[in-house]
Amino acid sequence: MKTFWILAISMTLMSAVRAQHVEHAPTVEQCRADQALWDDKIAQPAKDWANSVPEISSRSLNVMLNEMVACVSVDAVYRSKYNSTSKVISLVVGDRAMDFLIRHNLKEKFYQEDDSGRR
Repeated sequence: MKTFWILAISMTLMSAVRAQHVEHAPTVEQCRADQALWDDKIAQPAKDWANSVPEISSRSLNVMLNEMVACVSVDAVYRSKYNSTSKVISLVVGDRAMDFLIRHNLKEKFYQEDDSGRR
């Protein structure tokens, strides 16, 4: 009986920890507000995409990108706006990644592995 209670308490605690990591779909209002704000920030001119919004980390940009992707299914009316913002965010992160590969002399290795089908 003691083992049963220990197991039951353990499972309850594990469920509570897992529930904290569940992300809920954003609301239409949140999607529209974030899209407008981020689109305004990201659309500011820069000499290249990698140097756009230098105050925002690539990690944060990926969080923003994931939200915009989620917003497409939440708010079909603004679908094209979310897709457009997603594309710009992807350009910024992609250019930063390519700059990283170049700085660390990994661009050719990337191309070689990609050519061989490693993806």
